Amino acid sequence: LKSAAWVSFVRVVCCVTAMRFFGGGEKPQPKAPPAMSLTDAIVKNKEAIETLQKRIELLEKRITEQEGAAKTKLAAKDQKGAMMCLKRKKLYNQEVEQLRNAQITLEQQSTQMESSSSQGVAVNAMATGVAAMKAEQAKMNVDKVDQLMDDVQEQKQMQDEIAQIFNQGAAMEDEDELMAELQNMQNEVADQQMIDAGMPAIPSGVPGLAPGQATPAAAAPAAAAPAAQVSAAEQKELDELSALMA
Repeated sequence: LKSAAWVSFVRVVCCVTAMRFFGGGEKPQPKAPPAMSLTDAIVKNKEAIETLQKRIELLEKRITEQEGAAKTKLAAKDQKGAMMCLKRKKLYNQEVEQLRNAQITLEQQSTQMESSSSQGVAVNAMATGVAAMKAEQAKMNVDKVDQLMDDVQEQKQMQDEIAQIFNQGAAMEDEDELMAELQNMQNEVADQQMIDAGMPAIPSGVPGLAPGQATPAAAAPAAAAPAAQVSAAEQKELDELSALMA
């Protein structure tokens, strides 16, 4: 019994060895091709579309040739030859239709891959942005930021108070300066009005004359009669005024 079992075992081993040696038994599964990047796949698709387009153009040329040949044979009363040309034309038309369908499928796939590539770029950009924001926020502390804002507000209030103190002192000095400037401006306006009216302007600083008041020379015709009663001091002052206006 043991010898029979041993003989059976040896036979099985020999059969398996022979099958392996002569190529029998289960064939190894072919290895899957390595994964291709999305960019390379898009390029491959476009190359395939171009190849199909060249084949379609060649077939269309042959279709035209077969149609012309059929007409020629038909004119020569060669119906069988014309029929063969039409059959070839039909085969070429069928192949063109198949190639166009394959072209459309490849174009759709290329569009989908390009869309997927764009989405991948957007997702990667968003992931990079999120990671950068997290890294930057990790450097911050809410309590420190709160304290910093309080310090900024306190410094701003202090600066406003200092500026207000300075402005109060400057306002008093500015008011006197502005009043003097306003007075000079009023004098200039009055002088211009007198010049426009044909009356001589009054120089600034002349005692006893207000802006807009006529000069003694302008009032001379009216005061010609009592001129004899003018004292020597008054006459001297009038002469000085006349010399200033000359």
